[in-house]
Amino acid sequence: MVIPLPSVGVSPYPTQKALAFRNTFFVLATLMALSSAVQMFMLLEIMHGFMTGLIAFCGYFCLRESSVDMQCLMSWGIICFINGILEVVQFIDRIVHLPPGIHIFGASNGFEGNFVSAVLIGGMLSMLTVSIMVYQIYNDQNASSGGDDRNSGRGGGGGSYTSQLYGTLPTAPSPVTQSFMPFQGKGNTLGV
Repeated sequence: MVIPLPSVGVSPYPTQKALAFRNTFFVLATLMALSSAVQMFMLLEIMHGFMTGLIAFCGYFCLRESSVDMQCLMSWGIICFINGILEVVQFIDRIVHLPPGIHIFGASNGFEGNFVSAVLIGGMLSMLTVSIMVYQIYNDQNASSGGDDRNSGRGGGGGSYTSQLYGTLPTAPSPVTQSFMPFQGKGNTLGV
């Protein structure tokens, strides 16, 4: 599936804000993994829990080697945003279809029912929180690099951010004074 969005130009090096958020991201990814386990083993929603687990694994992958992989982090933020919205819709659907007299939290649910509800809400909120934090990192990176001219009204791909990443772009060759000469000969014929 292709999402029709412009490319996200990110630096290969993590920003100070991304490094400061690293521990928070780790906690949020752990909360997603816990939500995945609850969905798969307690609610028996195998596919939904598996997808949440993949998103949590993507978060752990972003945080590997005591650093933050910025390209993966931007992708993780987009995935968390989309899936977080879908989790909210599914949670609202669960609430609407509860039998009369049953509540999300209550003494009649017991510890297990309240625990499941708390973990599902925590997983949903962790995805939305990750997307907000990644958006803040993206804005911080663009502000510190002077912005990306590729998506601005100025046009062109040789903006300051692109120049910082890839160096200066080569200049076009100087115009040649010769005029263009079309083919003046006879072509070879095939066959007879």
